[in-house]
Amino acid sequence: MNLSKPKIFEYLTPLEFLKDYFSYRKNLNADFSYEKWAEELKLGSKSLLRLIMSERRKISEPVVDLLAQQLFEIDLEREYFCDLVSLHQTRSAIEKAAVSRRLMKSLRAVTTQVDDLRESENSNEVMRPQPLRVLSVIDDARVDRTLEGLSDFFSIPEVAMNSTLENLMAKGMIQKEGALYHKELSAFKVSDSTGSAALAAFHEASLKDAVNSKDLPFDLRRFRSAIALLSREDFNYVLAEFEKIVAAVRERGLVHDGASRRLYQINFNIHSTSKETMVPKAEH
Repeated sequence: MNLSKPKIFEYLTPLEFLKDYFSYRKNLNADFSYEKWAEELKLGSKSLLRLIMSERRKISEPVVDLLAQQLFEIDLEREYFCDLVSLHQTRSAIEKAAVSRRLMKSLRAVTTQVDDLRESENSNEVMRPQPLRVLSVIDDARVDRTLEGLSDFFSIPEVAMNSTLENLMAKGMIQKEGALYHKELSAFKVSDSTGSAALAAFHEASLKDAVNSKDLPFDLRRFRSAIALLSREDFNYVLAEFEKIVAAVRERGLVHDGASRRLYQINFNIHSTSKETMVPKAEH
């Protein structure tokens, strides 16, 4: 199975890429299946992807668009994938020639964009709890932003903190002036697409941290769980309400009122644990 996410520009057939992407997702989650993938894409038929992979069904234009939006982060990748599909499904010699020219143009353009892609991948490496926590306070005057101060603030050895700081400096995220560190990059791109290895690793590390927090005093931690039957509309409502909470929490964190503060990690996880309920038939 693929251990790394396949790169579309290394492929000359769409099915070869899609099969490798499926193997990559399967490696991340053993329960991943063509049916679950179809649910992510909101396809009407859960068997459609299996038929496509076995070459018993062509990839329709709507499905191509859905795959392109889910799998790729930049337009050049999406265009290349769509052209690959067109090249292998069209019977028109004229169309094949036109698509081939577009593919060659895309591959030439990749050489000028590869540094941008690598930069994005390097940014994703920052997606671990500790580097993000450092970035969240590195410009806050309420925190001692020296090596010794940050090590003490986060209660981790100076050697480990120094490694985190050097990694962030190497990626151009922070700089050091004298003994103080400060943020160099105000924002960085992080893939939020389903299947992102960086996000998956971040979620796993955050959950482990949450489990380990049981050793903290009770006044420094809380756990709240709820189980409820929700419709798709209800699910979206919960997400929207959580976004409001996140915005409010961040706003409170910016208040300088002289109060002593700690850095808190707040996680929100919601996932289905069942199939859908039966919809009652309308009475006539």
